[in-house]
Amino acid sequence: MQRSAATTVSACLARAAVALGFVVALLPNDSRGQQPAPVLPTVRIPGLPAAVRAKKPAQPPKEEKSNDGVPELSLGDCIAIAIERQPSLRAMRSSQEATAAGQHALNNIGRLGSLLSPDLPIRKEQAQRGVIAAAADLQKLHNEVVHDVTRLYYTVVYARQQQQLADDVVAQVETFVDIARKLLNSATPGDMTQAKLDVMMIALTKIKILQAKAHAGVKSAEAGLREIMGVADRSLKFRIKDKELPLMGQNVALTEQQIVDMALGRRPELALAAAAADAFRLEVYAQGKLRFRRSVPTLSSASD
Repeated sequence: MQRSAATTVSACLARAAVALGFVVALLPNDSRGQQPAPVLPTVRIPGLPAAVRAKKPAQPPKEEKSNDGVPELSLGDCIAIAIERQPSLRAMRSSQEATAAGQHALNNIGRLGSLLSPDLPIRKEQAQRGVIAAAADLQKLHNEVVHDVTRLYYTVVYARQQQQLADDVVAQVETFVDIARKLLNSATPGDMTQAKLDVMMIALTKIKILQAKAHAGVKSAEAGLREIMGVADRSLKFRIKDKELPLMGQNVALTEQQIVDMALGRRPELALAAAAADAFRLEVYAQGKLRFRRSVPTLSSASD
């Protein structure tokens, strides 16, 4: 009987050691994690049309209700809410609408204005470049918000996986400690000693510290997601729908040139820089239209 009890204790201790090593290896110090998340395809940057109209944000989809009445939001739902409620995007849309209104007012000036101000046709072209730059700037911010929501969404998923892992390991180790304590207090303790029990208690305490960090990491990740979605004031209660990180698979072979072409076609900064460079090029011609004047307004006097 003593031999059988000792064998059982040894097996329990071996499983406990494996569980301790497993959790220490899998739970990093920063429980929030920085698992790279898949980035959604971004909307292509605007070209150089004659005019770019301000687009209204799409309405967020309806949320699915869970059993307790709190809606479950997918990644697409969170992105739609962020696009609608993000204060920086709202301010950028207002700025774009003001730029478009300024261009419209400038285009309404007739031929008499051209006689009084010979540089007016060039100023109209500069206003057009300004609308393009505003649209590119809005697209740039839009892409950043989509990226941030995607990353923080899957950060919450990753942190919750860590939390679940920590909870499971703590429950298993507590069971092992309870078995060891009962065995030590029994009539046939076998190889179990107080020193071994103390070592297990110390390991359990360390695991619980990592468990607390995992719980704190979930709260931090959720707070970051709510902030970028524009609901940091908890005006909207929700829970994320995904329970596990998605499996990433690359089935299409990409060449270096294809990657470069995709990057050039998805960077609104290129359209922004091109519009700004063209506006300054037109300034040279506008200055040439105004002769015999001591003071000449430039494009910087009415825009940034």
